[in-house]
Amino acid sequence: MFLRIDKWLVTLGAALLMSGTALAAGPTDGASAEAGIEVVAQEAAIQLDVTVIHATKKQRAADGKLDKLGRYLTKSFKKYKGFKQLDKTSEKLELGKGGSLTLPNGKELSFRYDGTKKGFIQLYLEVDGLKTKVRVKDGGTFFQAGRGYKKGMIVLAFDAQTSK
Repeated sequence: MFLRIDKWLVTLGAALLMSGTALAAGPTDGASAEAGIEVVAQEAAIQLDVTVIHATKKQRAADGKLDKLGRYLTKSFKKYKGFKQLDKTSEKLELGKGGSLTLPNGKELSFRYDGTKKGFIQLYLEVDGLKTKVRVKDGGTFFQAGRGYKKGMIVLAFDAQTSK
């Protein structure tokens, strides 16, 4: 009988320990849970760089500010020959927090950091009524494009990485 009670106490202790761990891994603030944000991982923050680019079909001199992105832009947007950086912002975003940027066409870009999962940063983006959720490899770059602007289009380049 003593052995049975001992096993029961060990099982109860393990269950309590596991439930404490599960509670600790949940949302840390009511605002995140209320906003409908799925808390995936408790990363402290991310660094998000947003580069606003004007792409045109007309060839023009390479914009030195786009040195790192230049080869990706020409591969990703083959119909476009000219790329010029119009704006760039860098934000450190805590989990559930976001920012915004007014684009050259007057539209507002909103973004929010929604956590990380399996090495991917999850972002929520909204511009001109288009709402999207994006997963980007930690340290990676992705593009959002298509909004017309001055005989071309606006390309948004997002670089995202967890803060170390």
